[in-house]
Amino acid sequence: ISASDKCRLIGRHDPLGDLFANCELFLYTCESEGFGLSIAEAIAAKLPVVSTPQGIANDMRHAIERVSLDAPISDWLNAIERASQTPAEKRELHSREIFLRFPRKRHLLEWAAAITTAYHVSR
Repeated sequence: ISASDKCRLIGRHDPLGDLFANCELFLYTCESEGFGLSIAEAIAAKLPVVSTPQGIANDMRHAIERVSLDAPISDWLNAIERASQTPAEKRELHSREIFLRFPRKRHLLEWAAAITTAYHVSR
C-alpha cells in the first residue's frame, strides 16, 4: 500500500470539525507556527497528531508525536505508526487538557470536538 492509497491532500478546508470527523490521524507539516490552532482542534477532536515541533506541539509534546521537517521519511512513518496506536482513553485526556490549558481558544475547540462527536454518534 502506498501513501497515495491512504492519504488525500485537500489544501485549505473550513470548517475543520467536519473534516476531523472523517480522519483517523492529523498530520501537520509546518515550517513555522505561532500557536497552531488546527493542532489544538485536532487534539480537542481526539485525533492522534503527528506534527513538526512548532507552536502548541512543543507545549503538548506528551500528546503529539513530533518530527523535524527535514527528518527522513522513515521517522515520519514511525511517528504516524506510534500516534495511530495512542489509546482512545489517552486521547480523551489530552482533549480535556487542551480545554483547560488554553481557555481563550475554548469556544473554537468545543466546536471542533462537538462536530466530531456528533459525527461518530451518527455513524
